[in-house]
Amino acid sequence: MSAIVYAVPGRPPAPPANPWPGMRMTWTGWDGSEWDLTDPEASGVSLQAGVRGLLMPPFRRHTTSSPAVAGSRPRGYSTDERPVFWPVKVFQDTSSQDWIDHDAAFWRTLAPGRTGVWTVTQPSGRSRSLRCRFEELQDGLDIDPSLMGWVVYGITLVAEEPFWTGEPVTRQFVPSTTVPFFPGPPFGISEGSLSTSAAIDNPGDEPAYLSWWLHGPTTGTFGVGGRVIDVPFEVAPGRTLVLDSAPTVRGAREIDTPPAGLSPQQETTWVSERLRTAAVDRTKDLGATSKWGAVPAGTAVPLSVAAVGTGALRASLLPQHYRAW
Repeated sequence: MSAIVYAVPGRPPAPPANPWPGMRMTWTGWDGSEWDLTDPEASGVSLQAGVRGLLMPPFRRHTTSSPAVAGSRPRGYSTDERPVFWPVKVFQDTSSQDWIDHDAAFWRTLAPGRTGVWTVTQPSGRSRSLRCRFEELQDGLDIDPSLMGWVVYGITLVAEEPFWTGEPVTRQFVPSTTVPFFPGPPFGISEGSLSTSAAIDNPGDEPAYLSWWLHGPTTGTFGVGGRVIDVPFEVAPGRTLVLDSAPTVRGAREIDTPPAGLSPQQETTWVSERLRTAAVDRTKDLGATSKWGAVPAGTAVPLSVAAVGTGALRASLLPQHYRAW
């Protein structure tokens, strides 16, 4: 008589990963709250068909013409502020009061005197962001939405800075005898040395402006592409000088040095907050020969560092892109 042997069935193979997950979009309000705009179950807020603001910004061509010559001659272009339109559904299906509270929390993030950040993240994890301000609501309701638990709004926002910004590109310099202060590959410098071996690249569509963080004690000149900023005074230990090249915030401001142990994102948030609330303007103390430089789109440009001191240095830029991906 033959025996029947029962075996545990093998585990079936895992289903293949979805090759079409799409992009994730989020809104981070001025109050720090984050709202998922593409997963209706995650936040109770979702974008509908008809979104505008993801593609090219509005450009304005500048030309000259003459009655003696056919056509026109290009003289350049400028970029206007970017209009953004969200058809957005806000829903909450537990009770009328829960919907009212949920709707109020979302609208709290859209104050016209403050800005929030719209972020688009690709399946690869790369992301781009656009800072937006509330401008207008297409008002009008046919029924009390607290009876239904949902409503679709037509919200107009504006991005005064019209380019989507990519992830920061950062280069750091540390004294050769110290441990790197920042994450990432450091470039060692010794006291009084000039380093031109490091370059910084701009993968964006427009010129990008450098931001330098100079942690004391340090002094020297710092720049890109032959245009350098002269810091003739010493940044004291425990203090950080932030040099911003962007035309809208150009200048030198001094703050306390960020505490050790912060993540890059936490450190950036910490510095941004101190620049708003506790910064000392040192722009007038810079050398008279200082020149602010930018990194052209799609290029890598050598950095110029002539530093004296033992403080760590960081140069970074935010690539500016025409589109959200």
